[in-house]
Amino acid sequence: MGEGPNGFAKLVLLLWPIVSLIALSRTRNPVRTATSVFFAGFLLLPEQTFWKIPGLPEFGKNSIVPLWVLLGLVSFHRPRLRGRFRLDAFSSLVLATILACGTITGASNGDALRWGATLLPGITAYDGFQMALGDVFVFFVPFYLARVLYRTREDLNELFRGLVKAALWVSPIALFEMRMSPQLHNWFYGFIPIDSWDQVVRAGGYRPLGFTRHGLAFVLYFFAATLAAIALRRERKPNGRRVVGLWVAPFLAMITFAFGSLGAALYTMVGIALLLFVPARLQLVVALVAGLFVLSFPYQRWHDTFPTEKFVENARAQADEERAQSLEFRFLNEEMLLERVKMRPIVGWGEFGRANVYDTFSGRRITVRDGAWIIQFGDRGLLGLVWMFGMLVLPLIASVFAAARARKEHRRSIAALAVLLAIGAIDLLPNGAFHPLAFTFAGAMLGQLAALGARVKVPVRVRRARRSAALVPA
Repeated sequence: MGEGPNGFAKLVLLLWPIVSLIALSRTRNPVRTATSVFFAGFLLLPEQTFWKIPGLPEFGKNSIVPLWVLLGLVSFHRPRLRGRFRLDAFSSLVLATILACGTITGASNGDALRWGATLLPGITAYDGFQMALGDVFVFFVPFYLARVLYRTREDLNELFRGLVKAALWVSPIALFEMRMSPQLHNWFYGFIPIDSWDQVVRAGGYRPLGFTRHGLAFVLYFFAATLAAIALRRERKPNGRRVVGLWVAPFLAMITFAFGSLGAALYTMVGIALLLFVPARLQLVVALVAGLFVLSFPYQRWHDTFPTEKFVENARAQADEERAQSLEFRFLNEEMLLERVKMRPIVGWGEFGRANVYDTFSGRRITVRDGAWIIQFGDRGLLGLVWMFGMLVLPLIASVFAAARARKEHRRSIAALAVLLAIGAIDLLPNGAFHPLAFTFAGAMLGQLAALGARVKVPVRVRRARRSAALVPA
């Protein structure tokens, strides 16, 4: 909504790499500073604002923020983080699969598509490779960056502290927009990054956006910070004071519930119950079950075995008619989109809206894509689903077995991270990938596994993948 980004939005995005490099060049604690710069960028920079470099994908904040944090670490802290930048077998395989997936998808979708007056162009292998590079910057770099940063229990606590501090800093923004409506992005950057004002009106109030793509992305930072504050409840500073005050988690939980998001409220209640009342080993088992559910969900939807009608009925009984209709609308759209995907299940349809369904006569688009899983499946096919959810769930599965060799305090931290990762992965089923949290948690989990001497096993040798990864700058 609005006319698009103003000059200030473009300028802020252009100057952010300089801010990142200056901050990282002057710090003696690269993990803490990198974490702060990372979350500050995602929570303060403008959405849907891009700089275009010839031969490369568009650069927005989703790619600029993690890339320049990584480059700052490589430039100024490589000796201190010695050994952390080397790609392991699992990361190499993920990177190679992303690049191969995009290229194959592009090469397989050269045909133009027409529905009535709507003509969608075909794409080439070069277009597919550009799409893959975008995926590397937006998804793989945050994953790899977190693997570099969070190797020890102390590092993991820095991630939790960074989440808490970031949420506290932007809490006035959330509280202001709940009362006054989401206008800050418009005031600072010239537009509101939503499709319809209906997305922000909830229960007689407003769902804040801050400087994020969607209120459902903004609220997840508060959910994650609430659980992070609980995970830090036993931690003490050298002077004996608590790292996080006892008031912080209730305050952040209150803001989370005030967003009016049923999903975020459920995530928060389940997460709080797990971290406070369930032993760490059982938390890991619950997270494992959740991860396996995420992997099985596309299969269930493909074969129409997922009980969609029961979910709609429960939403109608437990929530209200509006939420039930919203859920039913999502399921109906997924069914139409799945029929479209079944025409090209392995490689998908590529970009430019080719995976959508259109009216045959008018050419009007008749589907809405909400969940990241169906967007990924439609655009990149089964190959895309494998790399996206594989990089999230396989480290989660490995953590259940690796945490047994960790000390009790470290195991509790890993279990809290596993809960965050599992819920972050689940959220990608109904909602889009508007934020980097799930991929950051997955990379952090891989870093913890590396510290414990564990590996995510891959079924094939990855020498070729490593050679391909070596072509990408670290």
